[in-house]
Amino acid sequence: MTSKHYVGVDIGGTNIRIVIANEDELLVKAFSKTVKQGPPESVANQIRNLIHRGMDEIGITDEDIAGIGTSSAGPFVGGKSLAPPNICGDENNDWTVIPYLQLLEKYFGPGKKYELENDCVSAVKAEHLFGAGKGHQNVVYITISTGVGSGIISNGVLMEGKGKNAGHLGHTIVDKDGYRCSCGQKGCIETILSGKYLPRRAKDAGLEVENAKELFELYKKGNEIAQKVIQETIEYLGVLFINAINTTDTEVIIAGGSVFLNNLEILKPAVEKYMIENSMVVLSEGVDLVTPQLGEYVGSLAGLSLVIPTNWIASWVEREPWKDGIKKEIEMSLEESMEYSKE
Repeated sequence: MTSKHYVGVDIGGTNIRIVIANEDELLVKAFSKTVKQGPPESVANQIRNLIHRGMDEIGITDEDIAGIGTSSAGPFVGGKSLAPPNICGDENNDWTVIPYLQLLEKYFGPGKKYELENDCVSAVKAEHLFGAGKGHQNVVYITISTGVGSGIISNGVLMEGKGKNAGHLGHTIVDKDGYRCSCGQKGCIETILSGKYLPRRAKDAGLEVENAKELFELYKKGNEIAQKVIQETIEYLGVLFINAINTTDTEVIIAGGSVFLNNLEILKPAVEKYMIENSMVVLSEGVDLVTPQLGEYVGSLAGLSLVIPTNWIASWVEREPWKDGIKKEIEMSLEESMEYSKE
């Protein structure tokens, strides 16, 4: 009897990746640029082809696949379709909704496990099982990068919501008259903290910078405007983390993303100090602020963590098979990934 295999899918605005694993190892990765033209079904078709390419590489069939877990930028529609702004509405398409899980089930058949979660929600699941959240029942993952994303584990259960859109802490409104966010709201905390908006805030304060990196470099050099903008950023990071604690009563906050991790020595101690001085002690005392442990492996594990069997987890925690690497990696051109047909 052939052992079960599970697929993890990572849908990004630039690339799509799939990983196929069995209980012992991560067997194959196939990846390509993300399709953004044709009918909305093109994304699901591309993922089907990438999975089939990986399956052919290791000599398995549809019957050997027991589940497919997908990590993607949201929002989602009805928990089954995608509406990510970094794919929908691209200059090459007029998509508003991308059908997804319903097509995977059509392609690969019923009776398998199909899961879809926001990329930060699936990341908190992976970190909870295998990384910085291991051993905790209440975990919040927050990433400060181009945007501000988050995911929540409460009493050991992944928070999903009615349409799998729960946990959007980055779209908590903190300034009703603030910048218009890409989500359509005004004054989201993402418009204050994210790498996309930090340069805009600096320019509005009178400092010409092109990106967050330049802003932090000027901060280190003692530039007064940069110092003011970063100090305000620290305070709003503290507000975000305090709000996360007050909302979830978490044990640990895992803070990641390029803006936070690339400036860790500046942000982490200052934010911890702000939280101590401004939070409700009965809730915040004993809460750890930590960084992610899975690093480069989180993309491979995020989707897989949604579908792998419970009885695999203890073995994976002990062996950490992802650290042995993926046996085979296959890069496909966009054209190949759209035209590939199963052998």
